[in-house]
Amino acid sequence: DIYRFEPLQRRVTPGEYLVETVTTHDRVAGIRVKLSESEQAVKWYAANTPSGNGVYGVDAGNLAIFDVANLVELSHLRKEKLFNEWSLEGKTELLSMTGQDDCVICTSGFGDGA
Repeated sequence: DIYRFEPLQRRVTPGEYLVETVTTHDRVAGIRVKLSESEQAVKWYAANTPSGNGVYGVDAGNLAIFDVANLVELSHLRKEKLFNEWSLEGKTELLSMTGQDDCVICTSGFGDGA
């Protein structure tokens, strides 16, 4: 749920970054945040968390990438409203929590996998 989250292990300098997704059968199969404008990837980092390896089960879950400071500023009611609006669309989408397009959220897949 949107009140239990685990920060990524690696901190990212605040800024604007391109978000890319790969989809199959109208579902997100992969998502990444490009931390550099360079077209050539020099080094890859998995989105690891302190208690895991960055792989999330896909049994009816959602994945959101955002700045934690922005999320904790929001009221419970505002969080619920944003999530409900996204749920009605049901697609990968950039959301504006406290700034312009400061969150990306997507479904995690069909279930039975990671």
